[in-house]
Amino acid sequence: MPQKGLVGNRAVVERNYAILPPQGIPESVLPEWTGTAARVLAAPAMGARFAMYLLDLAPGGGSAHALPEDVEAFFYAVSGECKLAYLHPGARFKLAATAQSRLIWLKKIYEPFDERRPADVLGNEGQVKGEPFMGVHELLLKTLLPADVAYDMAMNVFTFPPGYSLPVTETHFMEHGLYMLEGQGVYYLGDRWY
Repeated sequence: MPQKGLVGNRAVVERNYAILPPQGIPESVLPEWTGTAARVLAAPAMGARFAMYLLDLAPGGGSAHALPEDVEAFFYAVSGECKLAYLHPGARFKLAATAQSRLIWLKKIYEPFDERRPADVLGNEGQVKGEPFMGVHELLLKTLLPADVAYDMAMNVFTFPPGYSLPVTETHFMEHGLYMLEGQGVYYLGDRWY
């Protein structure tokens, strides 16, 4: 189909952040994954200290391999037949979709606080109770990993009703990815609204 206008979307890649609208992220493949279309959402090549992928798995698609000894991972099922899972550094895993599935996969170098090490976590986000965030009862936070120093990251699901926002402007040094599961919104990054 011939293009009738300038190419454009809300995509932005800056030193400390990136906004990647879905229509601009090309499909790719990952080694040791079959029946899987992968889209890179964050990567060390972009300046992040973690990698985050959006994976579309066909029935029977998936992977079986071991994480490197210093790499931890988290899978979140956006849709399809899987459970969310945190995998400790060096874990061996097999993931096979029993139906068309969409997953978010985050992996990073594990940064231990002390000698304690995290255990694997399996669960279903639908069974996690949302708690009011910072006293605002309409903002619900689901915490998907234990509040334990053995875990060096957090995985959360926020629910914002239309018209609501965080009660503070976040100012912190921790890196994080954000994937909007549904709806739309604006986010303040650097010195601009997106």
